[in-house]
Amino acid sequence: MSPALQSSFDKLVDDDKLVDVPSRSLRSYLISSDVHDDDEKTRCASANLKKAQVLAEVANTTLKCANTGGLAERAARQASELDAQTTPKKPLHGVPVSIKESFAVTGQRSPLGLRELNEPTAPVALEDAAIFTLLRAAGAVPFARTSVPPLLNSTETNNPITGRCLNPHCHALTPGGSSGGEACLVASGASPFGVGTDFGGSVRVPAHFCGVSAIMVDTERRWRKWRRGCGGVHGALEMIDRAEPYTSLGFFAHTAVDLRLGVKALMEAATALDDDDGSGTSGMQWTPADIKRVGVVIPFDYDGSPREFDGVEVAPPCREAMQAAVASLEKAGIEVTSYKPPPGLVAATIQVSAGVGELAPGKRRTPRWAKKVAAWAAAWFTRRGAELLRASSECQEPQDGGWVAHEHIAALREQMAQSWREQGIDALLAPAFPIPAYAHGRSEDAFLGLGVTGVWNALGAVAGVARSGVRVSARSCRWFPRESRDLLVARLVKLYHETLGLLRETGCELPVGVQVVGGSEEAVLAVMELVEANQRVK
Repeated sequence: MSPALQSSFDKLVDDDKLVDVPSRSLRSYLISSDVHDDDEKTRCASANLKKAQVLAEVANTTLKCANTGGLAERAARQASELDAQTTPKKPLHGVPVSIKESFAVTGQRSPLGLRELNEPTAPVALEDAAIFTLLRAAGAVPFARTSVPPLLNSTETNNPITGRCLNPHCHALTPGGSSGGEACLVASGASPFGVGTDFGGSVRVPAHFCGVSAIMVDTERRWRKWRRGCGGVHGALEMIDRAEPYTSLGFFAHTAVDLRLGVKALMEAATALDDDDGSGTSGMQWTPADIKRVGVVIPFDYDGSPREFDGVEVAPPCREAMQAAVASLEKAGIEVTSYKPPPGLVAATIQVSAGVGELAPGKRRTPRWAKKVAAWAAAWFTRRGAELLRASSECQEPQDGGWVAHEHIAALREQMAQSWREQGIDALLAPAFPIPAYAHGRSEDAFLGLGVTGVWNALGAVAGVARSGVRVSARSCRWFPRESRDLLVARLVKLYHETLGLLRETGCELPVGVQVVGGSEEAVLAVMELVEANQRVK
């Protein structure tokens, strides 16, 4: 983390506001429930909560990432109830958990980064989002709501209510979005486990930028019931309500091991609730995965490092992270092979997401003919931009059934599943984003990178980001070997070069991650653990 943030945490200890700054690891919170004497054990939930609240307040002062006030009273009440229990401990007993501000909280507003939804006259939620029920069933204590960009629609987190959220490793850079506040709080060490949402990379991009582990779970089948209320107050915005069937739940933790412990605990809690209505908990039993073969979903160049994804150049440190991940898997005895996914994935994803995006408040629909003309003109300057415009000109009206309700998406899913079966692949490796974290206010130049993540939402896959031992610094990182002739790709390349310049000025280092894609949480988390286990990850 940045020197300024570390100094703020150290001062808490010096001023006796905390005995010590607890480990960022979820495991340390679980162990604390068992190692104290009987008198201290009865107070562990309240003690954990107090530490997390103090750390979150300090982190928010520096990073503008979270608010603990809205959940403080109910969190204290729940912690006291847990401390008074004499029954066996629940799997996440007394673990403080942060949650993205977009999740509905009874009696409170979910502004989604918009001033009009933060006014006294704005609607409040009549009930909690479903995920709160699951967290409480596992013994976790939700204690903070984390910052989001307006309408959850950006790869950076900045809004007129809470301000600009800063990357905990380098304050001149963004932590990503739209779950940027969540990744930021977990990376700072103030929260051991976090809950977010992912529409096209909103969990995985911030995890990559902030250096934490994260997973987008299978919300269409296993977790479908627990998605209810993830978009704030129902009825407040048509766009958000229509986007909910396309939105996946996601979770953050400091390491892949912590992430597996948290996700497994929630799946066990869902099973224990004995919900037999078939709306979401069926198949939530945890089944360990046997990983034998992993594919790499981008072509290799002469030295074995992945260079491009969907025509977009991947920055040198992100390529190095992929190489390190491959080496880690091979060291663990896993066979790694190249894999080429079915064509048309990015275009199909854009066709559907563009339809949801056109529901944004005050947004006028652009005629299809105008987009086609723009695509023809853009082809002179940017091949990728022209392809995106052509795809968006065929935008699909959002369906209540989500991604799979679109026939061309369903067909691509079947092609993908068939190719996996033919090649015997258990999971895939891909870049988490083409570049590391970038400078504030430049999200429009970075949107092209979402092709790396959004395709897996459309395919209904489970996808996570594992941490890498590769660090980005002005001293150690190479520049792109050549400038792209494609205007949009060149803007992405320029962002990376600007990041190196800012790292040179500040002396900071950045983390990067690697994306892991699979058919189940068990498979993705197993590969993530192997990737992290054989690297020295700070």
